[in-house]
Amino acid sequence: MKQSLFRKLTNKKLSTISLSGAVLDIGGSHDASYHKLFQGDYTVTAVNIQKDTDPDVVLDIDTEKLPFNDESYDAVLLINLLEHVYDYKHVLSESYRVLKQEGKLIAVVPFLYYIHPSPNDYFRYSKQALKKILADNNFSSVEVIGIGCGAFSASHNLLHRFFPSFVSVPFEWFARGIDIFLRKSAQLLGKKYDGTEYALGYVVTAQKK
Repeated sequence: MKQSLFRKLTNKKLSTISLSGAVLDIGGSHDASYHKLFQGDYTVTAVNIQKDTDPDVVLDIDTEKLPFNDESYDAVLLINLLEHVYDYKHVLSESYRVLKQEGKLIAVVPFLYYIHPSPNDYFRYSKQALKKILADNNFSSVEVIGIGCGAFSASHNLLHRFFPSFVSVPFEWFARGIDIFLRKSAQLLGKKYDGTEYALGYVVTAQKK
């Protein structure tokens, strides 16, 4: 299956994260490919609004409370979810509630990405917004990692779905090569060209205090 550059780079980052114990995947499913990326030994409970994903619990996290006791989970996953919910404060509050003390929150959100309703698409969050939102919801040790290579790679990520792999792959190599050249040229000229200024999205980790 053809993957976007955002998905490839995000998966690389997720594969460095270790989980253990009971994990709640909000908006996910048991056959989500990212479950195989995390290190560690853990079990997953899936919550989703869509019945056809065969979740453990069918629930609209935008409006309903999670049917779990306080401090039930060692980690909560919000993978490409927050852009699809309007009341993100409710989602984060519920995530915080069901997390055990020192439990992990792992989130992925797009930024320079096309509109993709599932069933809705409400927001794009900047790095500064994510840090403040999580801090305001009592999370600590917040780390927001920009996923991106530069402006040309961002253009490829927006367009790759329109092309077959034999076109998309060389296009990606070309775009990433141009961004490498621009970064090195910017350094020589004393200019700034940081790939994360053109972030495709962010991987977020945080902890319950």
